[in-house]
Amino acid sequence: MLRSSSSDLHPTSGGRFVFEQTREDRSRYDVGVYLPEGVEHHGSIRFAEDGESIVEIETDDPWVREQVEKLVRVLRRTKQQRIVRWRPRE
Repeated sequence: MLRSSSSDLHPTSGGRFVFEQTREDRSRYDVGVYLPEGVEHHGSIRFAEDGESIVEIETDDPWVREQVEKLVRVLRRTKQQRIVRWRPRE
C-alpha cells in the first residue's frame, strides 16, 4: 500500500512517480503516478525469476508509460524498497 501522507502530493507540471515494494512479495511493487489537476494512475510491476519485468498500469499516456519503464530499470538494478521521482514533462 502506498503511504497516504505522501501520495496526496500532486505536481503543478510533470509527474510524481512512487514505487513501493510490497511486504507480501518482494518481487512486486505498487506504483502510483501523480499528475497535475489531481490525475492519478495506479498499478504494479513485478519481476519474474528470469529478470523480465511485467508492468501493469492503466494509462493511455505514452509519457507516463515511458517514465515508468525508465524507473523499472532503476529498480531492477538497485532493488530499493521505495523510490520517489519527480519528472518534468518536456
